[in-house]
Amino acid sequence: MWHILAILILLIPAWVAPAQAPQEENLLFNGGFEGTYVAPIPGRDNINVAVGWYPYWLQGSPEENAQGYKVQPEYKAAFTTDFPYTRVRSGAQAQQYFHSFATFVGGVLQQVTVPRNARLRFSAWGQAWSCLHFEDCPNATSVNPSPMHMRIGLDPTGGTDWTSPNVVWSPYADPYDAYQLFTVEAVAVGTRVTVFLYAAPEYRNDNNDVYWDDASLVVLSPPSPTPRPTNTPGPTRTPGPSPTLPPGAVTYVVQRGDTLRSIASRFNTTVAELQRLNGLGRSTAISVGQVLIVAFATPTPTATARPATATPRPSATPSSTPTQPPTETPQPERSQICVLAFHDNNRDGLRQPGEVGQTGLSISLMDSASTLVGTTDEAWHCFHLAPGRYTLSASLPHVLSATTPLTYSVTLLPDQTVEVDIGSALPDRLSSVASRPLPTNNTLVWGASLSVIALAALTIFLVRRRRQGLDKEETSNEIQ
Repeated sequence: MWHILAILILLIPAWVAPAQAPQEENLLFNGGFEGTYVAPIPGRDNINVAVGWYPYWLQGSPEENAQGYKVQPEYKAAFTTDFPYTRVRSGAQAQQYFHSFATFVGGVLQQVTVPRNARLRFSAWGQAWSCLHFEDCPNATSVNPSPMHMRIGLDPTGGTDWTSPNVVWSPYADPYDAYQLFTVEAVAVGTRVTVFLYAAPEYRNDNNDVYWDDASLVVLSPPSPTPRPTNTPGPTRTPGPSPTLPPGAVTYVVQRGDTLRSIASRFNTTVAELQRLNGLGRSTAISVGQVLIVAFATPTPTATARPATATPRPSATPSSTPTQPPTETPQPERSQICVLAFHDNNRDGLRQPGEVGQTGLSISLMDSASTLVGTTDEAWHCFHLAPGRYTLSASLPHVLSATTPLTYSVTLLPDQTVEVDIGSALPDRLSSVASRPLPTNNTLVWGASLSVIALAALTIFLVRRRRQGLDKEETSNEIQ
């Protein structure tokens, strides 16, 4: 009897304990910095970052670099076998970047697709090792360290400029020789955000090493419910602008297979203009059924034509929206990531009118299990996918340099389209050569004609010299 009672007492805590909350989904791709490390920038073999991440740094002037200030840091993987065996917090690897006898400013970043207007928490574990003189640090610990100024940032607008005032930063810290948690929160403006890991050692120590591990981006609260009460057929969908549209707004309902680029082409506008009209920031994510403003009608047509079409056809607008959700439910897993590789003539990282597509890139897409889903070398290609998390990576021919990140992490929602632009350009020295004007057709004709005339003259000259030699030889034979 006492044995049974004792067992019941031991089991009571398990019964009364509240059920564990489900683990929050990490929206980052490869937040643990595991797996193969890649060199995303051609010609810089000392930059190797974990898949899903992209390096950035502040490049100083040649004079500053010569004195050891604001140099490009080296990037590589840290392993559990690295002395003193504390450089990896979990798993097998961590992201390390460093430079000896110099200072640097920079880190790694990742762009992520998130639920529209969601409140997010970005966190990461960081560690620093700084040693003034290596011989004074026999155990690879920090002695006379430099302030490392480590922090993490979150840009809710999805920009990649770490100096932008939009970036929300955590406080600075110097976690010497042990990992410390950094955390920052922000509300997404649209459906794309960018996370930054940052460090800026102040002194030119023998060792200035930075380590990051176990980064995560999670949703703290769902998107704002204000635009959703009128969207009862799909409460989990992501509507575009508020249902209360400005007067004169010309709208379009996103259909399956649409992209911002195709919609812009259809209505003779630009992607940038659609983003501005709909408050999308730099995001290209759209969902089936989303209402987009594509233009504003002029005052004269709106006064005459708009009310007339609204009165006789009240059923036209409702009929298109109610009939669409039923067709979506049997096929919820039809999303796509469309990638455009373009030649960035002005190297501003944005595709401008007149900048053509760039073929020859090797573009690959992997799912959350790091399984290769598809590849392409075309300038424009759409991958048709099930909802989930994916990483898009591109590698350039050696003759090109990147003007945008080459790795993107994308979380696809059902019936959503996300566009990714990858810019590249010739290095300055090659672009100046390539931009030189080619000779005109007249120049080529005259050049060819002169070449033929010169060759003919040379041939005649050689033949005459040969004949003169033969004549002299015959004359000498006769005299003999």
